Amino acid sequence: MRSIREICLKDHGEDEIKGWGYRELGERWIESINGGLVWVVEHRGSIHGLASIGFTEDGKSAEIQALYLTPEVIGLGIGRQLMSAMLDEAKERGSTYISLDSTITAHDFYKKFGFKDCGPVQKRPIGGSPVTSFPMQLDLDSA
Repeated sequence: MRSIREICLKDHGEDEIKGWGYRELGERWIESINGGLVWVVEHRGSIHGLASIGFTEDGKSAEIQALYLTPEVIGLGIGRQLMSAMLDEAKERGSTYISLDSTITAHDFYKKFGFKDCGPVQKRPIGGSPVTSFPMQLDLDSA
């Protein structure tokens, strides 16, 4: 949540952050852990981020469900390492593409890995706030 409240705030504004950055997580993470893969970032004895990817039953497609880092670890290359781990895992499982919904803040980061916009900009309700997102996709056959 700190990543959303402290990093995404500058791009998304307070109206989007008020629900998104302060919502209850509920069962969502239990489902992610049970149904996909989750990486946790530990830095100097504290948790400073996470990444999560889920796969279809046949493994042919994947979805990046989360990639969040705290301000303390931004710029240390951890985001690139997490993205590389998720891409490697998807390729190893035989996925042909990966999809995600990008924040404004992360949009250029994902483009550096070859993700392309695959639909119009959306306002998705998260925690009661409409949050701007970019549907994106990476074709692993050409990556």
